[in-house]
Amino acid sequence: MVWVWVVIVVVVIAAAGVGSYFLFAGGDEDGGQAQDGDTPPAAQASVSVQTGLCDPAAGTTPVDVAIDPPASASVTITGGDGFSQTFTDAGGTAPLAPGEYSWTAEPAQGVTIVGESAGSLSVAPCEEVTTGFTLREQELLAHIPGTVRGSCQQAPQEQQLGRAAASLLCEHAQTTVFYDLFPNTSQMETYYNSRVNEFGVARGSGFCDTAERAENAYVRTRGDATFEVGRLLCFRDAGNAVLVWSDRRVDIVVEAQRADPTNDQLYRLWARVEFGPLA
Repeated sequence: MVWVWVVIVVVVIAAAGVGSYFLFAGGDEDGGQAQDGDTPPAAQASVSVQTGLCDPAAGTTPVDVAIDPPASASVTITGGDGFSQTFTDAGGTAPLAPGEYSWTAEPAQGVTIVGESAGSLSVAPCEEVTTGFTLREQELLAHIPGTVRGSCQQAPQEQQLGRAAASLLCEHAQTTVFYDLFPNTSQMETYYNSRVNEFGVARGSGFCDTAERAENAYVRTRGDATFEVGRLLCFRDAGNAVLVWSDRRVDIVVEAQRADPTNDQLYRLWARVEFGPLA
């Protein structure tokens, strides 16, 4: 009798183990249960490493590191004099002295990094300089990622928006980017909606990761929170890929144009938050 009970206990434990595996693995694409030997889809992560505006009083320039989703990767920045700092969780900010730096991203176990996983940063001496920008243009400049900011100039008068408080024209990754700062959210949304109507794209018509003409709300994540930031419009214009998006956090509309046969590369740059704006 003792031997029989041992066999029963072993069978129950084995059955429980198989059941737990099915529950953890979930269903396959056809809705069925995962089978022994199936490989679950790899999780994906993206990282962004951007420099901010320098602080003349401290003589340093902040670097902003974002990891999405949090804890999916670690980012290490190294530089001269033995400088090394690693960011985890959702990332963070650190001051950098002038010099040359490199960064690498390491995915967590079972995670694949989408987009860049390494890069370099060149931090110039931080000095008080006269830029020629107005106060509102300087405010707008502070929301533009560091990799883009150095190329920015005042938008030509004929291209400036009458309703925008400030307009800047920039270049990044073979892409022309317009940034427009509005006095309030209402005026920003009025302008964004005019662009949607101008190109005849129906609101809520789809998502730009799969369609070349679409418009819808988009979200960003911070920590464990996911929240709607604004709306994204995409279309084709004279052979160019065009994305226009609003950001209610900072009342800015960004329009990016790129000479590509499809919208794919421009969308990937947008999804990696290459163009900002920074909140």
